[in-house]
Amino acid sequence: MQKGQVALEFIFLLLIVIVYLTTVTMPLGKETTALVNDVESVTKANNEVQKLTNAINEVSLLGVGSRKTVTVFAPQDTNIYCNAASISFETKLNQQPYPKQCPSGNCRKDFAIKNAILDCKLNLIKGPVKTNIIIEKTLTNITFTN
Repeated sequence: MQKGQVALEFIFLLLIVIVYLTTVTMPLGKETTALVNDVESVTKANNEVQKLTNAINEVSLLGVGSRKTVTVFAPQDTNIYCNAASISFETKLNQQPYPKQCPSGNCRKDFAIKNAILDCKLNLIKGPVKTNIIIEKTLTNITFTN
């Protein structure tokens, strides 16, 4: 009788542990995974736009006709924009609550181009996509095409 009671108590304890794991630990793991994916998307987008601005600054310092091709990967739910004075990105976050820096769930960052005027033949890159961007210096500005 004593052995049966110990086995029953062990099964009951095991059941409590399983219920705890499925109701508390697994949802926390899913939240953490979603948060990590959001951080990864924003970081990748930031790195790609920084790569573009570095290439633009490099070409602007060289002579007319200078050209550089940069391979850019825009992550999912990310848009990369070009206008005459800046390159920017916007990434849609999936995990709530959103951070203070992105209260609407869209993180946006602008990278100002100070020493050149951009002629954006390609205004928008919608992720997920991998594309080659050609940056070329002309007499009056820098052309941004693919």
